[in-house]
Amino acid sequence: MAERVNNFPPLPQFMKIKPCFYQNIEEEIPASHQQLVRRVYMLWMMYSGTLCVNVISCIAWWAGGGDAKNFGFSPALAHPLQSM
Repeated sequence: MAERVNNFPPLPQFMKIKPCFYQNIEEEIPASHQQLVRRVYMLWMMYSGTLCVNVISCIAWWAGGGDAKNFGFSPALAHPLQSM
């Protein structure tokens, strides 16, 4: 078996942090489920991006004089990302 090079998450070469694990949907997932896996992966990526934008927006609102409750609630929404 050929040696697999870790490829996820994709990071620029100049960073000292390297990818953690190998991921290849074509090799690891049966053909009948590949489309579902891609859709769920894209949904998870969109969800993660939305939560990051939410945290940044709440920090900006709080810095602009808004209520701190919104900032306090945004990390609670982002917590499920840390448990995956």
